[in-house]
Order: sequence, then C-alpha cells, then structure tokens
Amino acid sequence: MQCERLKPKTRPSSKFEVYERHLRVSHYIVYSRYTQRSRYFKLEGGLYQEQVLSQQNPLIWLAELEIGLGIWQGEFEGVPGNWLRWCNESGEWLLTDTEQAQLAEEQERLAKEQAQLAEEQERLAKEQAQLAEEQERLAKEQAQAQVLQAARNLLATGMPIEQVIMLLGLSEAQAQQLRSSD
Repeated sequence: MQCERLKPKTRPSSKFEVYERHLRVSHYIVYSRYTQRSRYFKLEGGLYQEQVLSQQNPLIWLAELEIGLGIWQGEFEGVPGNWLRWCNESGEWLLTDTEQAQLAEEQERLAKEQAQLAEEQERLAKEQAQLAEEQERLAKEQAQAQVLQAARNLLATGMPIEQVIMLLGLSEAQAQQLRSSD
C-alpha cells in the first residue's frame, strides 16, 4: 500500500484577487448596501490601487469607458432604496430598461395626441373656411339685394332706369333683373 501525502488545501482566491491577478480587470468597484459607500480600485502596475472618492458626491467617472457610476436613490423594479446606477459625464442617470419603455410609451401617447390635435385643427380650419365662404356669399347676396332695393327705390321716385343703372354702377345681370321686375 502506498500512501501519498496530500498537500493541504489552498484557500481559493478571493473575487478581488481573481479580478486583479487573473482577469486583470482595469476597474473594480465595491458597494456596501449596509453603509451605502462605494470603494473604487483601479489596476495600476498590475495591482489594484484604491481611488479617493468624494463623500459628498461619490460618483465614479471611468474616462476611458466614457461612463460613470454613482449611488441613486429611488425605486427600481418596485423596490425603493439606494442603487448603483450608470450616468453620463454630466452626472445624468442613464435610463433603465423600464424607464426607456415608459419613455417610449409616453412619446407614443404624445405623438397620438399631437396627431389627434392636428386632425382636429384641420377639421376646424375646414369648418372656418366653409363658414368664411358662406359669410362671403351671404354678404354678396345682401349687398346685391341692397343695391337692387336702392335701384327700386330710385325707380319709385320716377328716375329713368338708364340713369339708375349708371348711378349705381349696376352690372348687366343686375340691370336685366331690374328690367324684368319692372
């Protein structure tokens, strides 16, 4: 029987060590939900170096990735709390999938409302144009009726028809209408 001495088990590498030594991930960020603090490590010379974060604004800007990471207070998937959230260079939070969907729905709703308003405005414009045409037609008819009435009144005073036509500047059609009613 042969016995082989087993080496004592070595402790597995921590996540930190795996990212630092094996994967060589350039940025390593740890967030504690208990303390609501972030720690940021940057790979420099093959080792992680902790970066100083502002306590007032613990926003982490990753320049070469052109993205930031910060702590956002709000509701995510129905759960209120402090959450890690991506942001742009101005510190504005990037939209979550849910927020993007809500924004798209809102934009679609607004587009439908605008289309309905445009249709309503077009309908009202057509109605106004029809009313304006009707008013113009009625005004012309009223003016013609007034001219003819003035002509009849002048004829009733004994003025000759040719003089009434010239005085009022009647059209040939109006003159014909005046002659036929005479």
